[in-house]
Amino acid sequence: MLPEGEYLYKDLSSDFVDFDKLMNEIREERVSGYIGFESNEGEETGFAELNDGGAGRVKIYRDGEEIVEEGKDALGKIIKEGGYTMQVVDCDESEQEIVKIKLENEEIKKDISTEDLDVPNFLSTNITDQENDCHLVLLSDDYSGVVTMVNGIPEQAKVSTPKEIFVGNAALKKALEYIEEGEVSLDIYRMTDMEIEEKEDTDEAIGERMKGELEGISEEFEKKADELLDDMGLDFMAEDSDGEEATEEDVFEEVEKQKSEE
Repeated sequence: MLPEGEYLYKDLSSDFVDFDKLMNEIREERVSGYIGFESNEGEETGFAELNDGGAGRVKIYRDGEEIVEEGKDALGKIIKEGGYTMQVVDCDESEQEIVKIKLENEEIKKDISTEDLDVPNFLSTNITDQENDCHLVLLSDDYSGVVTMVNGIPEQAKVSTPKEIFVGNAALKKALEYIEEGEVSLDIYRMTDMEIEEKEDTDEAIGERMKGELEGISEEFEKKADELLDDMGLDFMAEDSDGEEATEEDVFEEVEKQKSEE
C-alpha cells in the first residue's frame, strides 16, 4: 500500500497514454510522489518515484521478487508495453519519505491491521523492545506517517493528515492514537546500514539541546507503552519478589505465562 496523496490521474490505462506528453505534464506540475502501476492480469505491480517533476527509481514486484531499476527509461518501457492501470500521485513531505522507504528498505512485516490488534502486546513485542533499527510506517486513506526506531526507541516521527503535518512528540502522539483506534495499517521496514551510520554521525553532531528533544520523544512513547502494558498487568519497571527491577526476560516470561493460561 502506498500513500494516498493528491491524485493527478487515477485509474489511467497505459494503453491510451502518450508517455512523453504525460512526463511533460508531470514536469510542468513539478510533481513529487509516485506513479503506481498494476498489470491488468494482476501479475505485476510497482511504482516509480517522482522528484520535483522528474522520474527516479522504479520498483517492480513480479513473481514474488522485487526489482529496482533506474529512471525515466525504465518507466517508459513499462508504460509503452501497455496493459497497465496507473495512478499519478503528488505527495507531501511525509508521504514522500514513505515512498523512499518502500524503495530502499527491507520489508520486515506489512499490512498489519490495527483494527483487531492487541495494542499492548504489539507495543511490547514490536516497538518498545524492537531490537532492529526500523521504520514503522502508518497508512490509511486519510493518514500516513513514519516513526523511526533506533535501538528499539523512537527517535523521529512525522504524521500527515488531510489538513496538517505533525512532527516530533505531536506526531508520536498522533501515531499512537491512530494505532489504538485501529485507523491505520502498519508496515515495518529495517533501516539500511547507511541510515544507521548517518544516525550515528548525526547523534555526534546534534548537540545536547536536540538530544534532549529526541529523548523526550522516547520518554513520551515509552510512557504511553507502559500505561498500556500496565492494563495487562505487565510493567517493564515493576519489581520482582526480591525487590529488584524486573528484566526484559521476566516480562516475556509473564507474557508467555498469560498466553498458556488462556
